[in-house]
Amino acid sequence: MTTTTLLTNGRIHTMNPDQATATAVVIRDGRILVVGGDELLDWRADGVEWIDLAGRGVTPGLVDAHVHFQHFALGLQNVDLDGAPTRAA
Repeated sequence: MTTTTLLTNGRIHTMNPDQATATAVVIRDGRILVVGGDELLDWRADGVEWIDLAGRGVTPGLVDAHVHFQHFALGLQNVDLDGAPTRAA
């Protein structure tokens, strides 16, 4: 089943240097279809979830890959026995 969501009336940060912000976005099955402004109100229809952001902000999903170096370094002082079949091994 396809899910379409229309977000309007917001501060949408696109991370696109050619269009840094927008006020509306259409999302289908978790993927952004179109970013723009009031012209996207035409997407309102049966089966489309419409959310008025009331001026709230939207940012792209943030994926954070990082390490806590102190914990990582302390872990290097120990032997990693994950996957050892027995204590004796």
